This record gives sequence, structure tokens and C-alpha cells, in this order.
Amino acid sequence: MNDADRSDAADEDEGLVCVAWLYKAFGSKLGILQLHDDQLSLTLSDGGTAFDASLDDVEVLGWPSYGLAPDSQVKLKVAGKKHRVCFVAPTNAPEMAAALPR
Repeated sequence: MNDADRSDAADEDEGLVCVAWLYKAFGSKLGILQLHDDQLSLTLSDGGTAFDASLDDVEVLGWPSYGLAPDSQVKLKVAGKKHRVCFVAPTNAPEMAAALPR
């Protein structure tokens, strides 16, 4: 791939969008994690925003797995505030409780 092809590919980059949970000890929150135009955001299903920042303001602190699901979550520091984002539904997510048999 030459430089012109790389430039064209970069122009076509539409970013990344995925389902993710903002981990909280007493009830994780479902949201949409989006990377677009060098911005990373996590918009929660209740309409709130956990974070929306330039990639320059995002630091990866680690990828804890606790032996259950390797690389299923990431610890981030976004604009000075720490967040834990899960890519697999945490057991304390309301969506998980709703899925349990009654």
C-alpha cells in the first residue's frame, strides 16, 4: 500500500461503535462506546454521557481479566477521571438480572 492508498483508507475510516458497560460496583450501566474523528465517547442508555474526549486525553491504565474473560474490560483515564469499561455484560448489570429465570 502506498501513501496515497493509506490516505484514501484513512479518509474512509468510519471509526468504531460497540456495546459496552460502564462498570460500577453497585450497578453497571449499558452504553455505546464510539471512536470517531479522534474522539472517544461512551453514551449511556439512559441518555447520559460517561465521557466524550479527544484521544489525546485518554490513557489506558490496564486490561484486567480476573481469569474469567481475558481482555473483556479496560481501565481508562479520560480527561483525568478513571473509568472501567466492560465489553461483556458484568454480573451486576440490570440486563443480566432481567435474564435470570424467576
